[in-house]
Amino acid sequence: MNESILPFRQRLVGKMVLFGILPTIALIGLIIGGNVVRAYGLFEEHVERELADATRIAAAELDLQNQRAAVTAELIGRAHVDGGLLGNRTATVDLLHGVFDSHPELQAVSVTQEPASPGGQRIVVHLERDRSAPQGVRVETGEDALHREAYEDAQRRADRDGRVDVVFSKPVAHEEATLIQQSFPLVRAGRFVGVAAVERSLLSVDGTIASVGQRIGGDLFVATQGQYLAATTDRDTPADQRLQLAPVAGSPLERMMTTYIDSPGVVRVVRAVDPILGSECYYGVTRLREGDWTLMVRRSASGAADQFWSTLVANSASALLGVAAIAIVLILVARGVGSRLERAVVAAKRIAEGNLSEPVPPPGVADESGTLLEAFEQMTQNLNRIVGQVRHASIQINSTSTELAATSRQLETTATGFGASAADVAAATRQISTTGEELLHTMQAVADSAAGAAEKAQDSRNGLRSMQTSVRRLDDAAHSVAARLGTINEKAQGINAIVGTITKVADETNLLSVNAAIEAEKAGEFGLGFLIVAREIRRLADQTASATLDIERMIRQMQGAVAAGVVEMDRFGESLRAVLDDVDHVGQRVQGIIAHVEDDTIRFVQVTEGMRSQAAGAKQIDDAMRSLSVGARRTIESAGEFGSAAAELQTAIGSLKSAVAMVRLREGN
Repeated sequence: MNESILPFRQRLVGKMVLFGILPTIALIGLIIGGNVVRAYGLFEEHVERELADATRIAAAELDLQNQRAAVTAELIGRAHVDGGLLGNRTATVDLLHGVFDSHPELQAVSVTQEPASPGGQRIVVHLERDRSAPQGVRVETGEDALHREAYEDAQRRADRDGRVDVVFSKPVAHEEATLIQQSFPLVRAGRFVGVAAVERSLLSVDGTIASVGQRIGGDLFVATQGQYLAATTDRDTPADQRLQLAPVAGSPLERMMTTYIDSPGVVRVVRAVDPILGSECYYGVTRLREGDWTLMVRRSASGAADQFWSTLVANSASALLGVAAIAIVLILVARGVGSRLERAVVAAKRIAEGNLSEPVPPPGVADESGTLLEAFEQMTQNLNRIVGQVRHASIQINSTSTELAATSRQLETTATGFGASAADVAAATRQISTTGEELLHTMQAVADSAAGAAEKAQDSRNGLRSMQTSVRRLDDAAHSVAARLGTINEKAQGINAIVGTITKVADETNLLSVNAAIEAEKAGEFGLGFLIVAREIRRLADQTASATLDIERMIRQMQGAVAAGVVEMDRFGESLRAVLDDVDHVGQRVQGIIAHVEDDTIRFVQVTEGMRSQAAGAKQIDDAMRSLSVGARRTIESAGEFGSAAAELQTAIGSLKSAVAMVRLREGN
């Protein structure tokens, strides 16, 4: 039994560990790693979203306080402008007392009015909380530098912009407190008449952001107009290092307080290394809707991540414990299955060695390994029965193989004779196919020549048609030229008539010039100029008569040339008509030749197709005979192989007898 034990990596338990448990642990590790990365990304999104919500909450509370102070200042101003309290000091004091009672967060309230007459003193009513004063409130009527500056600033804004809304001033130190003021200009009929203001101590802002910071978790920083108002970190910071009233420019948080500011109400979350803490932090930055205040909420990234990692470690430990428990169970199951498989291996080796005499031990467990042992027992029984039957059948197969060998020799002799006859037929068929292909090539050449002759005849017919068209055009042109020459002759006759008229005019002019010369001589000295004119007219008349004779002679010559041209054009037309008749006759003869050539071409094509069909048939016969020859050769080879197989079968039967003799069967088989 010990010899059948395999190395650990080849045993079932080893394979389950190597290919089941370890890959499962690795896969679970990859899944856990992927989930960690994904969870960390979701965690960062959650932290940023939570910080943005916390920043909005803090901004909403600060906006609410600023809005409440702004509304209070505006109500005081409206009460004076619209309620008729301007100039009524007593009513103003009562109103401010009521404001103090309903707004305990206010440190001071005041109303400053323009003097009733030019050059007078401003009317100032200022109420400030003072524990040492009666009722805890001190009433002042004088104007100090702080209120004067705020008053003049509100007046400049109202006169310059024409806007009537609340103005938030920068924080200033006043007596023992640091105040921030919201003022509302008093404008009546478009004219500035005073200011209503409320003042809050920055201690109230400190208390608000401290309370909000405890609720949302994180450090809060508030600034306005380039100056810090409050910071929750000031409580744990020395007095000389506090941010309250310090300028934003040059402070460690300057970049965060100035770079990431967007429109009012929009929150931006940024992760960066804090210049004060030296570690990574999350920052939520926004601009408040009221007072042009900037709020920044800071949270440490490491503090937020600690909770994430602690949860992750707990979940990972639980997962590893579960994997370990599964691995232990799988190993125990694999060991039980492995022991049963080892028994099956021993039984298989006995069967492989030919020992079928010993039974397979019972499994004792109804699982796949137990079924395998039962199958080995059943296989041993079946092999005992089959080997016994093989012993009896081997004798019969031996005699049959002897008969098959004799039959194969006869088949080989018959196939050899058939192969020789098929080879002779194939040679004759191949010669016929070769002759048919040569005749096909010859007919193809004749058909191509006939097709070429048909194409050339067709070209000749087209040339004759072009010649007929050209001759007809020449005939038409000759008729046209003759007609134009006749027209020229008619025009020349008209010119002769005009020349006759000109000759008569010249004669009359000559006669008149002679008479004029006679009359001029009669006139003596007075007709001398007229005599010269008469002579010139006579000379011109002579020249006209001479030119007329030249024109008449030229016209006669032109008429003669035109008449000769008409005769020649008539002769040319007759020649063209004769040529046209000859061309028509030649065209008819060429047309007949083309028809005969086309008929012969069709016949050649038909003969060529027939030869091609005969050549294809001869080719098919040749291919069939070749296939038949190949089949005969294969039959001969198969007969030889069949004889060899019969001999090998006899040898195998001898080996089978020897092998069966080596198998030890149970008694009774």
